[in-house]
Amino acid sequence: MDWTGWPITAGVAAVLVLMGVGPQLVDWSTPGGKTPLRPGSVVKLDTVSGRHERAFYVTVPAGWSVDIARSDPPTDVTLTSGPTRFSASGVNTAAVNLRHATTPQQLWDGLGRLQVLRDGPRPSTGPVPVTNAQGVAGLSGGLADRHRIGIATVFALQGGGVNVIATGPPADFRNKTDQVHAMMRDIRFAGGT
Repeated sequence: MDWTGWPITAGVAAVLVLMGVGPQLVDWSTPGGKTPLRPGSVVKLDTVSGRHERAFYVTVPAGWSVDIARSDPPTDVTLTSGPTRFSASGVNTAAVNLRHATTPQQLWDGLGRLQVLRDGPRPSTGPVPVTNAQGVAGLSGGLADRHRIGIATVFALQGGGVNVIATGPPADFRNKTDQVHAMMRDIRFAGGT
């Protein structure tokens, strides 16, 4: 048996495997389209605070797609599964004039004002304290209007934060509540807390 060509064969096989199971890239140029994501795909976004960027990551379960038309990379992404939407946005604390440490309550108050301006579902339950898998503090509460229900969650840390809004028609959203909670809990920040 001749082993002289095995390193090249192994290298080609490794590249093919990585292409098939490696990170999935989203084609942001697809106008108005949706890009289905593989279960376990990780979407990287940024919070921008002054001149500092801090990446955060959302892990996607089965059955979700990136809604290109509703996303604004690198700071905002909207994922959809049927009529249910999950939107995560990096918060630019410099733009909202927060020169000191951002608190979850400040982000929650700002999120409520944004929902009024967007004519979106409004907070329907008071926020309760939550933490993500890294221990980053946040607040979470229910959202509702006549046609949609949902959950809003904010996470705050030094130099920025993340707003998450997930909504859908009541029957569909209730079927996806566990997935939404899992995505919210699993938001991770580069560099930890």
